[in-house]
Amino acid sequence: MKQLIEDIAKALVDIPEEVAVRVVEGEQVTVLELRVAPSDLGKVIGKQGRTARSIRTILDHEPNIIAPGHGKPYIANRADLEDSKRRPEGQQRYFSDVIADRDSNFGLNPSWLRLYPYQLSTKPGSVSALERRLRNYRSAPMRLEAALVLPEGWTAGPEVDRFEVPPMSDGHTVFTVEILVD
Repeated sequence: MKQLIEDIAKALVDIPEEVAVRVVEGEQVTVLELRVAPSDLGKVIGKQGRTARSIRTILDHEPNIIAPGHGKPYIANRADLEDSKRRPEGQQRYFSDVIADRDSNFGLNPSWLRLYPYQLSTKPGSVSALERRLRNYRSAPMRLEAALVLPEGWTAGPEVDRFEVPPMSDGHTVFTVEILVD
């Protein structure tokens, strides 16, 4: 269990060499104490503690079926869970080697550019507002020009959106989508 927590934490942080797990044996419980670099604390805890809770849930339940948010459920055993936590480490090494860009984090985060909301309910004749959200991992400003490819009978405003995001920060723009009435 100690090794599993250590491996998961190392896959999440930027400074894996500072990850340490200590086992504290009590009379009725065993406590696994996790230490990481101060700059990595947020990565291990996650927004509102979600990452920490997810790690606890996996460790507490050792599930034999995983039902991801996307895709079909699959059977998993202890070896599969341990393999799942090793995958991000391999992915990080792979992208750092393969991407010919000094800022390989774009390859590590497939959601560096996304639309919000992820799903939208609308009807013909209505105008819906959406956001383009961008994470700039570069050390220089990023200029982006974006246009939506829409089905026939749909329009977007503006047709082409141009915006700039400062270095190492997030940016967003709002645009509209309309489904024309037949």
